[in-house]
Amino acid sequence: GDLETWRLGECNIETSKLLIRKVYDFEMQMKAIFSNHALRQMEARNILIETILLVIQSPDSISKQDKTTSIYMKLIDELEKQYLYRVFVNVSKIPPIVITTYKTSKIDKYGYPLRQRT
Repeated sequence: GDLETWRLGECNIETSKLLIRKVYDFEMQMKAIFSNHALRQMEARNILIETILLVIQSPDSISKQDKTTSIYMKLIDELEKQYLYRVFVNVSKIPPIVITTYKTSKIDKYGYPLRQRT
């Protein structure tokens, strides 16, 4: 990863930002700021902030949408049904900014197999 390529004395501004970023993320345990749009979407879709923090802190997977945006995904059981939560996060900001989020029951559309309920 990025830290393996760092050598003492070769610390440029980008590397410094990266190191600060990794330490910050570790200390803050991926706390995030929520954009107004994200908060409106969460209210409209009945999504709790605690659920979004759970998705960000322990995702099943993370994919890159573009240079600054990552999509955190987690399968969550709710009321006898499984939902895939997708949280779009601007990871270039410190702390990261939740741009928008939604949940879907169309899990297979995103390459997730349906889990057997336990």
